[in-house]
Amino acid sequence: MQQKAHARTILFLSNGYGEDTVGARIAQSVQALAGSRLRPVAFPIVGAGDPYRLVGIPVIGPRAHLPSGGFGYLNIRNAVKDVLAGSVGMALRQLQFAWRHRDEWDAVVGVGDKVSLHLNHRILRKPMIWVAIAYSIRCVPPGGRFGHPWLWRPVLDEEIEAFVRDAETRAALEAMGYPCPYVGSPMRDGLDPNPAVRRKVEVALQASGWDGSSPVVALLPGSRKDAFLNLRHQLEVFRILHSQSGGHVAGIVAWAPPDAGGALTDALREAGWELQGGARRCDREWRAARGEGVAVPAHAGKKGPAVPIVREAFPEVLDVCSIVLGQAGTAVKQAAGLGKPAVTFPGAGTQATPRFLTVQARLLRGAVTVSDPVPEAVAREVMAILSDPERYQAMAEVGRRLMGEPGATDAIARRIVERFAF
Repeated sequence: MQQKAHARTILFLSNGYGEDTVGARIAQSVQALAGSRLRPVAFPIVGAGDPYRLVGIPVIGPRAHLPSGGFGYLNIRNAVKDVLAGSVGMALRQLQFAWRHRDEWDAVVGVGDKVSLHLNHRILRKPMIWVAIAYSIRCVPPGGRFGHPWLWRPVLDEEIEAFVRDAETRAALEAMGYPCPYVGSPMRDGLDPNPAVRRKVEVALQASGWDGSSPVVALLPGSRKDAFLNLRHQLEVFRILHSQSGGHVAGIVAWAPPDAGGALTDALREAGWELQGGARRCDREWRAARGEGVAVPAHAGKKGPAVPIVREAFPEVLDVCSIVLGQAGTAVKQAAGLGKPAVTFPGAGTQATPRFLTVQARLLRGAVTVSDPVPEAVAREVMAILSDPERYQAMAEVGRRLMGEPGATDAIARRIVERFAF
């Protein structure tokens, strides 16, 4: 009798919520293609790795939520907060874990920036596929350099294969002598709306006063702790939008962060909003529709507008909305890829800094508008886009073109199976 082949273990390294989400989708696709031949496990370097858990991928290794949410590089304040919170000690524990357990993994898939690339190149030394979604030549300022050449040298290792996020980046790296294929951006995948959940989103909007045809603004406050701060400011922008449009503009919040201890309720209360009763009933309805998620309407006092706050319905929110008000990273890019113009502004947290938004604007080149961080100015920008069909269409077309077509997730997963499932 022929002995059953032992499953090869693939370590997914990722550093950020968006990167974890992309990694989880790729790991899911790998499982579907390879069956029992490959066993994905996830080592999230930043954050808890919840996207992996949601799809049943085991999460391993030491991890912690840093104050900056992984954005310590954006300014010295973020870096100092991370250091005081123990980021150096955490990094050392992660390196020790990787060194001690390196023989347990047969290959590595890195998602995100060069941290996973260099961790594998210097410590793990495994065959690797690197999904470099954190880099684009479009982010480089005029006259700037696309990183120091030596930082890209691990790509020359014959055991390392890198996939880049856009065709311009592939051309730039090839000109530097680093061959990196482009099969599309995996951030464009996983965005097909679930019809049942979309109906629930529509019902929630109608319950808040939406007439079924007026513009819907999707509020995307982000996936990190910043979201609690960002939401307060975005709700103020929406209150102004609702007032100035005579109630013609509706809003909905796509909520991602965990809400331990009722932090969302506290954040709303501090901003002058309150959660509407009936949250438990809404929770049951959403679980029946999708098996996960919760929808909780919020009210600005007793006479103000209502805004549904929904979980695990991001594709459906993007599908129903006309424009997004976002202070996130991956979510804003995904919205732009679906042809939804985006308006953003600097926030009080660690991610949506002026530097971050400048890079985001370079990356999305006209699909996103950066406003002054004054609620009235942000509201004016949103209304200006909605009232100008030519500008709206131009922003939508730019976003679709720059983010490319879907399909990269399955293409990368097929390559992982070709290389490692034998």
